[in-house]
Amino acid sequence: MRYGIELELDKPELPLDYHRSFISFLKFAFEKYEKGRFFEEYYGVGKQKAITFGVLFNKPYFGSQTIKLQNPQVKMILSSHDPKTAFVYFNALLEVKGEKHNIHRGNALTLKGIRMEKETNIHQNAVLFKMTSALCLRQHEYKGNKDRYVSVDSKDFYDVLRKSILEQCQDYDDRLKPFVPELKIDAHRLRKTVVAFYGQKIEVSIGEIGFIGNPRLLDAIAKMNLGSRRGAGFGLLTYIDQWEVN
Repeated sequence: MRYGIELELDKPELPLDYHRSFISFLKFAFEKYEKGRFFEEYYGVGKQKAITFGVLFNKPYFGSQTIKLQNPQVKMILSSHDPKTAFVYFNALLEVKGEKHNIHRGNALTLKGIRMEKETNIHQNAVLFKMTSALCLRQHEYKGNKDRYVSVDSKDFYDVLRKSILEQCQDYDDRLKPFVPELKIDAHRLRKTVVAFYGQKIEVSIGEIGFIGNPRLLDAIAKMNLGSRRGAGFGLLTYIDQWEVN
């Protein structure tokens, strides 16, 4: 399921590390909803969440420390393939409609409205998506016990992305795993960029990405979205087109 969430800032600006502001807003909603009943389940330490979100800005200007916006309205798109998760997030957000949540240096976010958005089912063997939020791929390096972020410019991009899709299928529907090795990935419309995330600068990929493969797997990718840190606002796909290839 996919929701469009209309938000308004007190001031039309955000920090460059804006993901944490929207994560904070979601946590605020979960603290309020049913007296925090679901907070630990979704936001406890190390909890994995079957959600992805992206934030759409109106003509942003990216400065050295802040993002300046033309107006204070922003839109968050939140997606979940899990019915319970989608239901809980929808109701938690409704709980705080109209309430201000302080986010950064005297600024605040207020939820103005939320509605369900149409999802397109994939039934052909080729599909093209836009990365509405950047594709983040995190590879843990056991030597040195640190994380490395992989972008489209990395030599192992395709291997890491394919491995990530395989791991997602394990949770979504492991019957799809045999289709992953044959999946063709077209990433020539992606480009590398660097974003601020919790005090780090991490490599990500933005643009458009295409796949050719089993239609059931492609439909699952559309519902699961892509990559690492999806619950932190990365990897949201928006459908562009689908077609059949021989």
